[in-house]
Amino acid sequence: MTDHLSNDKSLKRGDFDFRSTPSGITAYKWTDSKAVHLISNYHGIEISTVRRKEKDGTKVVVTCPQVVKDYNDYMGGVDKHDMLRQLYGVNRKGKKWWHRIFFGLFDMAIVNPYVIYKETNAESAPLLNFRRELAQGLLTLGKSNASLVASKRRKVAYSVPASFRFNNTGVHWAHFTEKKGRCEVCSKEGVESRPFSICSHCGIHLCCNASKNCFREFHS
Repeated sequence: MTDHLSNDKSLKRGDFDFRSTPSGITAYKWTDSKAVHLISNYHGIEISTVRRKEKDGTKVVVTCPQVVKDYNDYMGGVDKHDMLRQLYGVNRKGKKWWHRIFFGLFDMAIVNPYVIYKETNAESAPLLNFRRELAQGLLTLGKSNASLVASKRRKVAYSVPASFRFNNTGVHWAHFTEKKGRCEVCSKEGVESRPFSICSHCGIHLCCNASKNCFREFHS
């Protein structure tokens, strides 16, 4: 394929250009709000239409090659998944190709549970908040990190996110140690209390005795 596709300025919205190889592979350049490039070994140059939503909320019909119509109808969640990956992706440029694969898989491991989270929760948080809570939850998994965070006085919010406090209720157990620590609930309320009891899952100190049960209050 030696010919070049038209430049952006020569095509108006709804126009498209194409070039085909002798083996039947066709490259398309279609102009929507900006240039869109596609390649196919199945489609020809049949014309179809797609509906587009303008900034003022109105909908318009835009002509396009059939390959664009088929892509919109059958792409499933692939395009949206790629969009979510790119919003706050950790991908970075590097000389080693396998770094790109690793960062791509890392982003997929975050986007996939977010999709499940949105499907199972009527009021779901934005992706940014989900990533933030995920990071905070992972930090609390390490006992050393959790102890470091819990040692700081917090009067506004708990150091453990709600998504971590309220999930897997069967794994939160009161555990007693030989070292005292500041109670998370009492610290938030401005009360000085240093019990021996901690949550085995959250890794933070909580009062759990006959006079006060901060363990139950924290997890409910």
